[in-house]
Amino acid sequence: MTNVELINKFSDNAVVLPDTKKYAAILGLNPSSGARSPKLWNAAFKKFSVDCEMIAIDVSKNNLNKLLEALESDMNFIGGAIAAPHKESAAKFCGKNLTFEAKNIGSINCFYRNLGGSLCGTNTDGEGSLRAFESSFGAVSSQNILIMGAGGTGKAVAAYFVSSAKNVKQVSIISRSDSALGVSKRLNCEGLHWSSIDNIVSDFDIIINCTSLGSTLYPDLSPLSKSQLEKLRHTTIIYDVVYDPDPTKLQILSSGSDLRTLNGKSMNLEQAVLGFYYACSYLIDDLSVSNIRKAMVL
Repeated sequence: MTNVELINKFSDNAVVLPDTKKYAAILGLNPSSGARSPKLWNAAFKKFSVDCEMIAIDVSKNNLNKLLEALESDMNFIGGAIAAPHKESAAKFCGKNLTFEAKNIGSINCFYRNLGGSLCGTNTDGEGSLRAFESSFGAVSSQNILIMGAGGTGKAVAAYFVSSAKNVKQVSIISRSDSALGVSKRLNCEGLHWSSIDNIVSDFDIIINCTSLGSTLYPDLSPLSKSQLEKLRHTTIIYDVVYDPDPTKLQILSSGSDLRTLNGKSMNLEQAVLGFYYACSYLIDDLSVSNIRKAMVL
């Protein structure tokens, strides 16, 4: 069985490998339905005159490891991006081949090859989310921050916002399971259960949605209701890391309550810039983050 046949065996969409010798990919449940990463990466490949292309591959949880094995065995695969809900499973696949940040978070959103050719993982979600927020609203100082969701993205975002806060106790993580308690314990911040959200939501200056509610998986849902949003001060910032659809249900409801909002497009750009740098540094001489960002601005 050829490599392209193996990849198609384990993918949920029809994958056509580019005629070019090398390729990157974004893996998730349904990135082929509109993921932005291929547009960003392919714009950069074109700008830097690199004969490479990023493609989207839909894969189920059951077939993820088999697909990763097929991709790792194909040296034309240079790496790429990992979308929800596979970020933690992909980190486990990499084993010890993780950056320090990714080991602490336990989740990756980026693959790249090391000098020995093995696939390695890192996480650019957290750094990208913080850069995007600070570009729009300035540095986090003494604001109280609520991070909704404790999955792969939530862990990454929480790690970086904790590091930027003056006091780690300014940051709280909330989830429907007990996972927020485990994450908060590792980061030394506050962990909350979703059952308390009605009583505590008005305590926060910045609320960050890291759940999948409002994404293309659940476009009609919002993690906060209209009545909950009406409890917030008008100075509260609602940061939804989801970028598709645009706007999300949470943003629409928040705008109706005159709250400032930010979606995930700028975060998506920043994490794509960093991921491209990891995966492509050996392909392009003198590659810099600033030049990648310029190439990816569509």
